[in-house]
Amino acid sequence: MAVAQSNSNIRSSIGVLNCFRVVNLTETILDSDQVAHLEDQYQLGKQLGWGQFGIIRSCSDKFTGEVLACKSIAREKLVTAEDLRSVKLEIEIMARLSGHPNVVNLKAVYEDEDYVHLVMELCAGGELFHQLEKHGRFSESEARVLFKHLMLVVMYCHDNGVVHRDLKPENILLATKSSSSPIKLADFGLATYIKPGQSLHGTVGSPFYIAPEVLVGGYNQAADVWSAGVILYILLSGIPPFWGKTKSRIFDSVRAANLRFPTDPWDGISESAKDLITGMLCTDSTQRLTAAKVLGPANCCKGLQSLHGTVGSPFYIAPEVLVGGYNQAADVWSAGVIWYILLSGIPSFWGKTKSRIFDSVRAANLRFPTDPWDGISESAKDLITGMLCTDPTQRLTAAKVLGLCSAARD
Repeated sequence: MAVAQSNSNIRSSIGVLNCFRVVNLTETILDSDQVAHLEDQYQLGKQLGWGQFGIIRSCSDKFTGEVLACKSIAREKLVTAEDLRSVKLEIEIMARLSGHPNVVNLKAVYEDEDYVHLVMELCAGGELFHQLEKHGRFSESEARVLFKHLMLVVMYCHDNGVVHRDLKPENILLATKSSSSPIKLADFGLATYIKPGQSLHGTVGSPFYIAPEVLVGGYNQAADVWSAGVILYILLSGIPPFWGKTKSRIFDSVRAANLRFPTDPWDGISESAKDLITGMLCTDSTQRLTAAKVLGPANCCKGLQSLHGTVGSPFYIAPEVLVGGYNQAADVWSAGVIWYILLSGIPSFWGKTKSRIFDSVRAANLRFPTDPWDGISESAKDLITGMLCTDPTQRLTAAKVLGLCSAARD
């Protein structure tokens, strides 16, 4: 693993963490002087997952009741000096990046005879990967919010001299089970430091998301931008841009980098999103968009610029406002609801409580019951349908609504 810092620097940065060891532990990984046992503070719970070196379990603070996660790395699996160095580096990078709203926060580290325990915040919403499995793909408005937060944390990593090297939906967690949950970047096991102008070497990363220059040898932070571009492609389409049935076939496809946007579903996705992906999946890493440029007004914010916060009245609020990340199209939705009420006397999405109304808005099951809609023109129903399109990028604009109204009047 290429590392651009010394062990002494790693130890000094870890020193700002709450690091503890049991009393009689003679060989430590983190050189901690503080003595405590994990079970003094935390009660371990059910297993949540596992990895190459250990398991992840829920745990709760015995004094505050806070529910957290504990990643327990088995010392017996840390065979080589490189294994030890990798674990130390992972902890140091997590400590360095903790505090950013889109990074899993590392609370404390405990060493005992059998394990190194990393106590961190629990992300109750699970992996973004599982949401992709469940929904297939995301609407452009939903992907917009997730992707912008991902790029903000990628830029934060790069600004701190860190390259993640394993960006993928499995390593992007949802903080809560809410549909508007913020994301948290996790698993810094392959992350490392990089200096300006430095090149890293070695094939590191996951097949579908790996950048072509990583396979050739000699890469930098731009490899993370490639991986994020692949993630955006998958969020919008449900499939990876470069495909193969075996690892070697996937690598061949990545090297060829024959980027395509098939009619289904890409005809329904904005040109700005496709242009953004094209810029991120440029095979020449020196010409590839940087994280900062992706977030700049000429790229990401042109296609991804949005407002946040649940603002508006329940019956009239647009679904993307509830998810987080919206723009002027939310006003068109509200106007569409008003038009529906003017013609029928009832709201288009109904519920007896605020939460039920919000559920109905999210579901957006638009109907035109026989009474009174059989007596209302098809053009009026088509107009409402266009205004209450759940994908705001496909929703009618105010200008198009006025154009349709003028055409109908003529």
